Amino acid sequence: MLAAGLGAFAVSVIVRQVVTGVGARRRAHGEGLPVALGRMVAGNPRLYGGLIVHLGVVLVALALAASGSGTRREVRLAPNESATVEGYRLTFLGTERAETAQKTTVSVRVRVERGDRDLGVYAPAVSTFPNSTQGIGTPSVRTGLVEDLYLTLVSSPNEQGRVTLGVAVNPLVLWLWVGGGVMALGTIVAVGPGLGRRLRGRRATAPAAPAPEPSPAREEVPV
Repeated sequence: MLAAGLGAFAVSVIVRQVVTGVGARRRAHGEGLPVALGRMVAGNPRLYGGLIVHLGVVLVALALAASGSGTRREVRLAPNESATVEGYRLTFLGTERAETAQKTTVSVRVRVERGDRDLGVYAPAVSTFPNSTQGIGTPSVRTGLVEDLYLTLVSSPNEQGRVTLGVAVNPLVLWLWVGGGVMALGTIVAVGPGLGRRLRGRRATAPAAPAPEPSPAREEVPV
């Protein structure tokens, strides 16, 4: 709650500064909203690029703070049995086994529903390799704007066909990537124009290549 409050305050300050600047430019020059916004940012790219970077930092901080409130559980299911975790209804449909010379893979099919919505069938798996006693898990992930659902196969089917699934619900994971992208965009806005000017200046002041010396004329001797 503290992180959300501080994040909301920081975002409101950034938005207020941008809205105030755009409004003042529109009143002074009679420009449309997109034109006024673009020219305002171009007039002071370091300031507004820094504000965009700060917005990205706020998004990342909120996502990290929310990640601590995730849910992790293990459920044991028999075929066609269901369990509910944080509003997700998980139904164990069956097991598939694939063997090759390199590895043996056991995967389970799990239907995921939330409310009246069928979110699809997911297949977490475990692969074992020759001369190895420990399997390597392959999780099945559903990514959303608000939260991600991770399914892992903890134990393969026993004699009764039961499996153990690891279920993790992690909020706002996607916003870590969104915040990183916003920070990258702000960096480009802040340093891009200055870097472009320096590159153009270097090209303008670069010494011109010397002209090639003319080859001496060949004198023809009459025969």
